[in-house]
Amino acid sequence: MNDLRKRPHHSLVWTLVFLVLAFVSFVPQAVAAAPTLQMPIDCALGRDQGCFIQYYFDHDPGPNAQDLFCGPLARNNGKGTAFAVRSLTQMKQGVPVLAAAAGTVLAVRKDLPNTDFRALDKEQLTKKESGNGLVIDHGQGWQTQYNHMAPQGLALNVGETVSAGQKLGLVGRSGKATFPHLYFLVRHNGKEIDPFTGIQTPKGCQNAGQKQDRGRLWDPLTQSALGYTGLGLVSSGFSPGRPSQKIMALGLGEKIPMPRRAATLIFWVESFGIRAKDEGYFEIKHPSGMSLVRKTKVFEKNFARNMTYIGQKAPQGEWRPGRYPALFILKRDGKEIYRLEKQAIIR
Repeated sequence: MNDLRKRPHHSLVWTLVFLVLAFVSFVPQAVAAAPTLQMPIDCALGRDQGCFIQYYFDHDPGPNAQDLFCGPLARNNGKGTAFAVRSLTQMKQGVPVLAAAAGTVLAVRKDLPNTDFRALDKEQLTKKESGNGLVIDHGQGWQTQYNHMAPQGLALNVGETVSAGQKLGLVGRSGKATFPHLYFLVRHNGKEIDPFTGIQTPKGCQNAGQKQDRGRLWDPLTQSALGYTGLGLVSSGFSPGRPSQKIMALGLGEKIPMPRRAATLIFWVESFGIRAKDEGYFEIKHPSGMSLVRKTKVFEKNFARNMTYIGQKAPQGEWRPGRYPALFILKRDGKEIYRLEKQAIIR
């Protein structure tokens, strides 16, 4: 009888001891295994800064896409963070890519041209859609990957060690990239992790006012610099006709001369983070102050990136020389959230 009483008690004690030891040993190791990440790009981020985040980890568990704060800055099933450079002109000036944490180079690719993928043969990009870049191993199953880099300056080789913040190369648009950016991924044991939350499989987004501290992998300084913008300008300008993709990509919209005999005066705005039901107001004024053309547009759906324009045909003869003010206002829920004022100069 005594044995029957002692055995369950003895077994229970050892079971509890085992569980406690397992918990104590497991938790610190899991925390210690996660590297603290620094900024992977040397460029100021923000609404009107040189760079911005175009895409976040997709937090919509269904067929749609939402970023961590329920905004449109995500692609369906996207598993990385796209740090965008505003123009090809800025990219050509050189935007450094930095190691987010210390580690060892596990893989490198640096043989793809830094050009528009639509000009390449499909065979050149087979299994190389991520372009030039590298993978860094940080130990304990953690890795970071850096995609779409320029081939110039990517001099590291497999097996070399890097320190946190070390320059790895330059932002590019190699591989299947439609705009210059660094596509940054974090993995643990082969599974992609959102560095903003530490979550592998998000179950939904949350409002931007809520804190997103739990589980994040960024160091405090980087986390502060990565504050959610959610909306901003990519480029804008004037043109005598519908703006071309090349002009927008180069960021030269404000440097195109407007001739007096231009058939049309067009004011265009390319922005990111447009949400369904946002209201955009456009206007171009005559040098005298009279309104030439104006329009209001209600966006019917979310746009991670959108280009919209307004135009006015030339009066009889030619345009009067002078400054033509242009205005773009974006409203959300009836409140102005963004204003852009420009001037076209016709000499």
